[in-house]
Amino acid sequence: MASVDQLQAVHDSLTEAIAKGESQKSWTKRVASGEIPLDLPAHRLDNIFRTNVQTAYNAGRWNQQTR
Repeated sequence: MASVDQLQAVHDSLTEAIAKGESQKSWTKRVASGEIPLDLPAHRLDNIFRTNVQTAYNAGRWNQQTR
C-alpha cells in the first residue's frame, strides 16, 4: 500500500513522462536519483510504468477508432 503522497507523485511523474515521450529507462533513472520521491522496488516501478503508458496509448487508440 502506498501513501497518498506517493500515489500523487507517481501520477504526476507519469503524466509528465507520457507527455514528453520519456522512456522507461529515463523515468527509472529519475526515480533512482531521488528526483521523483518513490520508495518502491524495481519490479513494481517497471509494472507501474508499463501499465500506465500502455493504458494511455490504448485510450488514445480508442479515441481515434471512435472518431
